[in-house]
Amino acid sequence: MVGLPLTFPALSGPALLLVALPLGALLLLAWALHRLRLARRARRRGRVLASDGTPGKGTPLWVSERYGLRGRPDEIRQVRGALVPVEIKSRPRPARGPFLSHHVQLEAYCLLLEEATGVPPPFGLLVYGDGSEWEVPWDARARSEVLSLLAEVRSPYEGETDPGWSKCGACRYRPHCEGARSVGHRG
Repeated sequence: MVGLPLTFPALSGPALLLVALPLGALLLLAWALHRLRLARRARRRGRVLASDGTPGKGTPLWVSERYGLRGRPDEIRQVRGALVPVEIKSRPRPARGPFLSHHVQLEAYCLLLEEATGVPPPFGLLVYGDGSEWEVPWDARARSEVLSLLAEVRSPYEGETDPGWSKCGACRYRPHCEGARSVGHRG
């Protein structure tokens, strides 16, 4: 492969200044924009107040006797002046958006945080392994969804489906499960 010879004219004095000054200004502008982007990202993500992975600053285990629910979010952040539970998933965000189970888990944390502090969080935050973040609003619809699921889980099993031995076989709740008993998968 034959390369083309590249030659640059020797610059000195005023010509060097005409090249170096705009180049320096461009580098300074790029650095300033980078810092601004980092600051905006930090403001959006909020300040981490507690993290499951930080010794001495771990997230609390929230227990609600009222709802019969307990949980520990991965982080608690202060975002735009409000406390927000954060659930961190190691996988990348699914192409079609977060799974329903991710939403419900975070909504349960929102319910627990509200009960613990007396102040409802405006949203919960899902953070995925690819760095993407997804706000899950904590509103009347979300509250209704999580309370409805809690009631459904607590209702007696009516034998509508047979989960099969592959599901029941290794389940630690099998000895106490109405569903396992009704389909012959009892202890």
